[in-house]
Amino acid sequence: MSVLYFIEGYMNGNAWEELCVMCYRMRYQDDHYTPISAAQGGDGGIEGFTQSGVVHQCYCPEKNYSDEDNYTRLRDKMTKDIGKLLKADYAKRLKDWGVPPIEEWHFVIPEQKDSRIVKHAETKRREVMAAKAADPDAYTHISKDFKLIIKCADDFLLQISKIILTPHKDYLLNLAIRDAATLDYTQCDSEKVKNIQ
Repeated sequence: MSVLYFIEGYMNGNAWEELCVMCYRMRYQDDHYTPISAAQGGDGGIEGFTQSGVVHQCYCPEKNYSDEDNYTRLRDKMTKDIGKLLKADYAKRLKDWGVPPIEEWHFVIPEQKDSRIVKHAETKRREVMAAKAADPDAYTHISKDFKLIIKCADDFLLQISKIILTPHKDYLLNLAIRDAATLDYTQCDSEKVKNIQ
């Protein structure tokens, strides 16, 4: 069962991004995690970065798509944002923010149910590495050990657990018991059961 089942309400794109940023703040506090706001000219294809070379981009489907539509949307989002890494104006923006050479680019999605997105991630990683090999001076913002990693909610179980157990206006713990059997109190012979009834 995914950790997201314990969060009450639908997780939209903005809520997912906010949750991911909170998780990255917790996990990478010692690496001086810095979130990037999209408000002033865009986020450069990342939601935030660490001083150890980890950047992340979030994506949450806006509704319950079919498996095929979901894969297509994940693939297109990844392609678009990885493509930004290869553009000179985005590379300059990352450097201006102080983003160190990118060791790991995390694509953070609520759940990973399709192996095709893993294959696509490897294709994109190879494209980035081929571009870097062809023109190393243009891609100093990308590490020679660049990895593209898919992360999902279950990878942040500890952080999400802390968030939902901490009073927060946007995340409520859902303690509803699923598939609970109904007890037949008539089979119990007890004074306390009669009092409860």
